[in-house]
Amino acid sequence: MAHKRDGCSAVESVLARTLGPYLAPHPKRDGYIYTPTGAELHIWTLGNKATAMRAARGEAYGTIVIDEAAQCANLYDSFLTAIQPSLADHRGYVIFASTPHGQKNDFFRIYRGLADVRFGGSTGDLNPLPNIQLDYKEKKALAAKGRLNPKYFQQEYDAQFVDLGNVLVSYDMIQYHPVDPDIRNDMWEVHIGMDLAVSEKEEADFSAMVAVARHRSTKDFFVAGAKRFKESQPKRMLEELHVFNDRFHASKIVIESNQFQSALINMWIDDTNLPIIKVRADKDKRTRFAPTAQFYMDGRVWHASQPVEELDPETGRPLIDSETLMPVKKSALPVYFEDELTLFPIAEHDDMVDALAYAVMSFGTYWDDDVSSGQQWGGRGEDESGDDGMEAA
Repeated sequence: MAHKRDGCSAVESVLARTLGPYLAPHPKRDGYIYTPTGAELHIWTLGNKATAMRAARGEAYGTIVIDEAAQCANLYDSFLTAIQPSLADHRGYVIFASTPHGQKNDFFRIYRGLADVRFGGSTGDLNPLPNIQLDYKEKKALAAKGRLNPKYFQQEYDAQFVDLGNVLVSYDMIQYHPVDPDIRNDMWEVHIGMDLAVSEKEEADFSAMVAVARHRSTKDFFVAGAKRFKESQPKRMLEELHVFNDRFHASKIVIESNQFQSALINMWIDDTNLPIIKVRADKDKRTRFAPTAQFYMDGRVWHASQPVEELDPETGRPLIDSETLMPVKKSALPVYFEDELTLFPIAEHDDMVDALAYAVMSFGTYWDDDVSSGQQWGGRGEDESGDDGMEAA
């Protein structure tokens, strides 16, 4: 069982590779029959309430494995109502396998209330996989340096139940087009959001840039690119912006202007032909990001993607998504971008989220929606409020 049908693809691949000549599709169930013995393997999806409450009803199982259990809808009720009774005839057992994903899900509820076992993720002394151990050590070193969010580390590597309930965007809200759109045509408008940080210190924030395209008809958003860096020299920071913009030719580049950054941005406006607009952070980060998070919840944001490198062992072709019937996709954006996005506001850094929010907001009525030289947002050296860009800490 898994939250999505393709969550069982790894099991099916192993079955086909090892038992292929002896497997037959089940005539009545989604699953297989091992013809020499008649043993059966059934596949159930627990992605929504309707399918979850039907899972295992009327069956008699010896073993049930539920993968990514924290992602399964109505897991607690379906376990008590349908899944657990199906184990009674053979006095069977169930294995709940999942990254914890916080404490606000049925997996945690079952773990605390029904299970009397403790587990340690992939970090135990008996783990025979040295590559996993090496990865764990590297991530632990990063966490010790403050480069990896400690809650994320505890969840993913120590298998602890930590509360991630305050995050605004989850991984299941991120969508990928079967084929990425060509944002260079007239149906798309591209904006870049930028959050400046003039420092190279290890503990300092990053400068971040995110390119977002909006479809002129559907008004859906496509996150086309993202990058972060640390730099203290304004000249090299501007070079980074030029290189990034050369990929997208944005009609707006929205840059946060606070304190001494205002003079720097004014210099860029005067000395370049970039369509820069400086904006003042007049709201807290969470409030500023809330409209963007709502777009994710409404299914109106898509991320740039690329096909996965893994091939189907049967066909030798790229793995196919069972829902879209297209090659399985993975993000073409940096890993740190989606990690930061799905951990905001508890992430170690939030520079990418700020840049994304500025890019998305620049398409609305928050600022002038016309293609701009960057001069209409306040006067040079001044923000809308009339001050010199200084903001109280």
